[in-house]
Amino acid sequence: MKILFMIAAACVLLAAGCSKNSSEPVGTVAGPDVIAPLATGDQWIYDVATMDSSGVISEDHLDTLRVGLASTIDGETWYLISTASKSSSASFFTNRSDGYWFFNESTRIPVMQFKYPATAGESFAKSIDTVFGTDSNFDGIKSFTKVISTDEKVTIGSKTYSCYHYQSYLYFFQNGADTIPRLPTNDDYYSPGIGKIKSIFYFNNSFNASAAPDRTVTTLKSYSLK
Repeated sequence: MKILFMIAAACVLLAAGCSKNSSEPVGTVAGPDVIAPLATGDQWIYDVATMDSSGVISEDHLDTLRVGLASTIDGETWYLISTASKSSSASFFTNRSDGYWFFNESTRIPVMQFKYPATAGESFAKSIDTVFGTDSNFDGIKSFTKVISTDEKVTIGSKTYSCYHYQSYLYFFQNGADTIPRLPTNDDYYSPGIGKIKSIFYFNNSFNASAAPDRTVTTLKSYSLK
């Protein structure tokens, strides 16, 4: 039960479209200098499908990601981003010279969401350790993200995008030792100048790394950039 709680808690830590729908993504490119455009009014519409390990869909809906007003935090400009399905849980993001960053309001510590530019094989920490226990027999969680590719082709309908492929992992340790396998939690595909093209979130309910987990697949439908 404790391990399942750790998995659920870690997934919560990791899980911080255009005005018309279509079967083909529609929009313009902001420029390759950022991995995810940020301007007030930018929006993306996604198809969000939850399916089991065999691909049987149990839920399918559209969701809209929107960029809201900018705020200055510690002298830096951050943009509030929300989704239609979770409008009450908006978060701040910004683009820096080394990538796309998330602002953790509870700790007031910026966290790199995606490194950009990057090279294939690079890894970077995505969160601060979460520790359970106070003595040498502590359990804990870290998360990190690996750059799988910087030019992976993702095809949606008749359109093909060149994407950065990021794969995020949870790193579990028990009794102060690294004894639990690293399990992938997300595969994210971002096209520079456009943003997220596709993402896969895995519901890992086992420490069997070879087991095919249930998943939520988010795919770009359309987008509008200011």
